Amino acid sequence: GAMFAQVGGVLPGWLQQAVDGLAAANGPLVFLALGWALDLKALKGRFVTVVVGLVCRLGLAPAVALGAAKVLGLGSEMTQVAVLQAAMPSALIAGIVATRSGCDSAVSAAIAVASMLASLGTLPLWSSALGR
Repeated sequence: GAMFAQVGGVLPGWLQQAVDGLAAANGPLVFLALGWALDLKALKGRFVTVVVGLVCRLGLAPAVALGAAKVLGLGSEMTQVAVLQAAMPSALIAGIVATRSGCDSAVSAAIAVASMLASLGTLPLWSSALGR
């Protein structure tokens, strides 16, 4: 798609509408898939594991990105992009990779759901810390 756009390609109206419809369905489908993958009974006794995963994903990762950006001498805009990208919640793909790799899919799904909810608070904090 990106290459098509770069060469000045324009989709026919009917195809653009179809692509837009698929794109609009993405968010709800991700939440539906995560809901199916989330097994609260399997998480019994794993609260600390999920919290540690959240702290790493939403706290440690952006802090490391900020430190790396400073060490590398990145400009303000690039630093903001790096930190905010690192502060994004876990995606559904993490759960898919965890399941296919034989990892704990219940914990992965829980971290994905919890990180999406927690990022509603942490992303504005990171944005504010960056002066945005």
